[in-house]
Amino acid sequence: MRDQKAWELEDLNALIVTQAEESSTLEFKHRKVLEDLSNPQSNDKRKDDISIDVSAFANRSGGVIIYGMEEEAQEPHPAKALTPIDPAKCSKERLEQIVTSRIKPSIHNIVIRPIKTDGGFAYVVIVPSSHTAHQASDKRYYRRAHFGNHVMEDDEIRQIMNRPVRTTYRVQLHTMRVGQDQLIIAGNVQNTSVMMGNDVSAVLLLPKELTSNAIAGTEIIDGNTFVRRLDDFRNQVKSQLKPFEWKEIYFEKACKIPDEPPSWTVPLFVRIYDQMGQAHEAEFLMSLRPESTGKIVSEQQ
Repeated sequence: MRDQKAWELEDLNALIVTQAEESSTLEFKHRKVLEDLSNPQSNDKRKDDISIDVSAFANRSGGVIIYGMEEEAQEPHPAKALTPIDPAKCSKERLEQIVTSRIKPSIHNIVIRPIKTDGGFAYVVIVPSSHTAHQASDKRYYRRAHFGNHVMEDDEIRQIMNRPVRTTYRVQLHTMRVGQDQLIIAGNVQNTSVMMGNDVSAVLLLPKELTSNAIAGTEIIDGNTFVRRLDDFRNQVKSQLKPFEWKEIYFEKACKIPDEPPSWTVPLFVRIYDQMGQAHEAEFLMSLRPESTGKIVSEQQ
């Protein structure tokens, strides 16, 4: 699929045909979200919702919101059908004005691409990852999760605001099949800044369906239970990463391939910690389809 800034109607139809799923980087919105702006009783609520959705993507790592696309009601909310927006009820310019005026500080380099459809338009809003935290019009800070947004805690807000002055990282993952029903997950972490990374470690979060071992604990993400796996950095005497250096990481124990997968793709999260605390989080989607089990099909840093 081509770059999102160049999307056309055929690209939106491809999302429907392939049943593209909502994620931490993609969200679908029915036309009524924007057309309700013409209703005085729901006008302010809809403006607040727009500011929350857009700022949440910027506070995570960027993504795309498609206004004028209906999704299935059941998770993982795949694309269902186009719901063209009447530009007389909400134009591209009005949407831009709402985004600009309702989010503080303003998000730089946001792109809104109108795409002509039968009976109206779809608006593709491309939100970049930002260098600071952005506040929605209800005076709260939000962060995009897998199927929605959550209100950010104080430490999360501080972490985002410190992005320009901290060591930054990038993670890559790959898997290796062991036998018929197990996968070993490994990868590498790179220091992508000019600052030294000290006390660097990584934690992998797996859906509970992929493991029965929860020695390192569990946590709830988007209503689902994930099990923590620790990396081998902890066994190294000197867990440092020099500027632009990278090191391989291996996580404890193999994960189990379930007989009945909860979905054909499952999310994996990797968190990088250093001397300043949590420094980076990356999300991956791993395929559980028989022909491509273990393949990393997407990533978001």
